[in-house]
Amino acid sequence: MPMKRGNHQITSEFIGDGEVKKADLDTKITITLQAWQETAASNTIAMGICPKDGTIVSCKAACITVPASGESMSIDVKKNNVSILSSPITIDDSATARTAIDGTLDSGQVSVSAGDFFEAELTYTAGGSPTPMTDTVVTVEIELS
Repeated sequence: MPMKRGNHQITSEFIGDGEVKKADLDTKITITLQAWQETAASNTIAMGICPKDGTIVSCKAACITVPASGESMSIDVKKNNVSILSSPITIDDSATARTAIDGTLDSGQVSVSAGDFFEAELTYTAGGSPTPMTDTVVTVEIELS
């Protein structure tokens, strides 16, 4: 009986003596580290520890409620206390709710080692009305080696 793992199917013809004999194993495994904050405030949030060596492929941020006039959230993502971005991601009153904003990765910081610690540093600037922005989410995608 075929076994499914991700998007690949491994059938009995590839299995022998408990090991994979032949299969398309060129597929990269990608993990996502995430930070989430419900209220608008400055904060540093632990995102996680990378389990294996790899390469950062993206960093994104978004929020559910559009920021009020003059309101913004600056987001920097750090690996072992060093920014992985060439400049912080800014979510401001020109943002669209529930739409990811791509960060620009610092090419010198995309290599990841097992045990690297990731954190999101959020810097909030209050604005006018209506209600303040809510539910900020930050993600980092890492393609494992």
